[in-house]
Amino acid sequence: MFTHLRPTLDSPSWVEMLMSFRYPPYTAAKARNIERMLAPSLPARPPGLPLVGGGKTANRWGVWLLIVAAAAGVGLIQARRSA
Repeated sequence: MFTHLRPTLDSPSWVEMLMSFRYPPYTAAKARNIERMLAPSLPARPPGLPLVGGGKTANRWGVWLLIVAAAAGVGLIQARRSA
């Protein structure tokens, strides 16, 4: 007795053109296309290079985050005392 439906995917024809490298015959051109798709798009950042701005922007965001958190904490404490 068959108890489940067969899963299928109806993909558009243009997707099949893009994914045609999956089907035989496997040629050198198809292998090059696969290599292009799997190749990384950007090289990794070399270690030891300084960040743009020396990381000052990230530090400023952290300072502002701490100021907002402290202000929220003071506001909560004052709200509890007055209640």
